[in-house]
Amino acid sequence: MFEERKVNPKQRELYLEKGYWTNQTLLDCWEQTLSQYPDREYVADDRGYRYTYREMDEAAGRVASYLQSLGVCSQDVVSYQLPIWSEFAMITIACFKVGAVAHPVAMCYEEKELIRALEATESKCYFGPTFFHKTDYERRILSVKEKLPGLRGIVLLDDAKPAQTDTLLLRRILETYEPLAKEQCVRGRTGQDMAVILCTSGTTGGTKGVLLTHDNVRYSEETFNRELNLTKDDAIFMPAPLHHATGFHHAIIAPMLLGARVILQQKYQCRAAIDLMNREKATYSMGATPFIYDILRELEQNGGSLPWLKFYLCGGAPVPGYLVQRAEAYGICLCEVYGSTESVPHAFVRPCEALKLGGASSGRAVEGVEIRVVDENGKDVPCKTPGEEWSRGPNVFVGYLKDRATTDGVLDDEGWFHSGDLCVMDENQNIRI
Repeated sequence: MFEERKVNPKQRELYLEKGYWTNQTLLDCWEQTLSQYPDREYVADDRGYRYTYREMDEAAGRVASYLQSLGVCSQDVVSYQLPIWSEFAMITIACFKVGAVAHPVAMCYEEKELIRALEATESKCYFGPTFFHKTDYERRILSVKEKLPGLRGIVLLDDAKPAQTDTLLLRRILETYEPLAKEQCVRGRTGQDMAVILCTSGTTGGTKGVLLTHDNVRYSEETFNRELNLTKDDAIFMPAPLHHATGFHHAIIAPMLLGARVILQQKYQCRAAIDLMNREKATYSMGATPFIYDILRELEQNGGSLPWLKFYLCGGAPVPGYLVQRAEAYGICLCEVYGSTESVPHAFVRPCEALKLGGASSGRAVEGVEIRVVDENGKDVPCKTPGEEWSRGPNVFVGYLKDRATTDGVLDDEGWFHSGDLCVMDENQNIRI
């Protein structure tokens, strides 16, 4: 199914030579962290669920055993449509254990979108809630079941509301299946194998499945952690949906590479978020600019502080200079991040430069990533001249699922991803979107 991935051979050799790409999968990364920090906490959510690395591994192992019993094989796709719950991480790691490709689905997908997404990915199993935020997901998935003959299993999470049918429940899997033994986990994969399909509207409209390898995701987050000086003692508060690149990469993957923690809030509420961050001692957070705007306004109007929060990373919209100054008054370093689902993340303002840049920049490229600013003919433009932002690096996706024509439209033969975003670059290689 992934035969049409597009990778420039010279860039592939370069990334392997430099060690950017390896034979290491995200399962290898998980197992390394598990062996080092089994009793450190990995996930805490605002429903009261907590998992150490050992506890998460056991739970994910039980889900992996169920997937194997369904006949889910290496590079098969598993879909899950979940809120910002700790079970999202559980299912993701279960996918890694059986060599499956993770396919998180937006909560807003209705029947037509579900059919299209699960058909395109040839998904073998679906996980979703019975009910969440006024929506009956049980009825939704069961109403399309007959149109998805390749779907072997449907599993429901009944935390919000009891199931109305006899559909298999996740808690039954956790009660009845034994954890998949380490030696039974799928081996023989490499970093170039597919890890996840993330959905995006991209630059040309219409939902597309972005293909990301283990190398794409691992390199992105290892570099992210290193350039932000993050350690196992850090804890990220994640208010963004986990099916987006922001949530998937930075909440699920980045902490587990370090033995760090992630704190989840299922439905964003500003004051509750402040209280949760303080209670869990979150050291940083990341999300769209309106999140931090609301947090700062709440602190200003109704009091409070965030004494443990070192910095907040903003994506999706430019960060105005006045907001950087307002955050600094509360001891929070506000840094803009730039990227897309196809190229995550590849530029950001380093915390030590945030005040100096004062919201005037989206940052510069991370190690291993190149950025060009070009005119309509693909020619580099002079410094401080507007043009389209192109990026190339070990993090860049390898194509859209079953859509080579659209892939060719934005990912050229030399490996450059054409973002469609206008930007300028200064003499220090900082870009402004």
